[in-house]
Amino acid sequence: ADSLDADEQLGRWRSVAALAHPNLVRLLDIGRCKLGEHPFVFVVMEYAEQTLAEVLLHRALTTDEVQELLPPTLDALGFLHRSFLVHGQVKPANILVVNDQVKLASDNVQPIGQLEGETLRASVYDPPELTDGRIGAPGDIWGLGVTLVEALTQRAPAWAGELSATPSLPADLPQAFADIVRRCLRFDRVDRPTVIEM
Repeated sequence: ADSLDADEQLGRWRSVAALAHPNLVRLLDIGRCKLGEHPFVFVVMEYAEQTLAEVLLHRALTTDEVQELLPPTLDALGFLHRSFLVHGQVKPANILVVNDQVKLASDNVQPIGQLEGETLRASVYDPPELTDGRIGAPGDIWGLGVTLVEALTQRAPAWAGELSATPSLPADLPQAFADIVRRCLRFDRVDRPTVIEM
């Protein structure tokens, strides 16, 4: 917490704590503390019984389970996007179950726009435009597309190379989801569907 980023992070968490949506994990407390001589910032959130990532360690979801997971996830993303915010980290570890209700983790929520500093795509969930420091609603759709593939097959999509615009989808991906996933994973962000279109 001894960097300038700490104040910025606390400000983002305070803004998110003011949001109220049934499918976003509530932030209950935010602040600073010291452990020994080391300063930290902290956030206390609603307790989640399970994450999608934990389920996927043991099994893939059925198509019916994914169809139950999608409406609350899309509802939360739609709420954020209408508020000019993005989740920024849509992936199985951030899709949680709280009191038998699907919720998105909210500690990574941030305003739509340009990220400060050098940004790299750290994982397959990060959209291609992140390398330019742009963060927006299409990036959340990208992360959701990757998450859908993983939820249904326990494997993320793959790309032939860094410049490949078309993902290679697992053969066991149910056909009912293949088209929407391909649309979510279009290389050009303007070609991806919106939450409303999904």
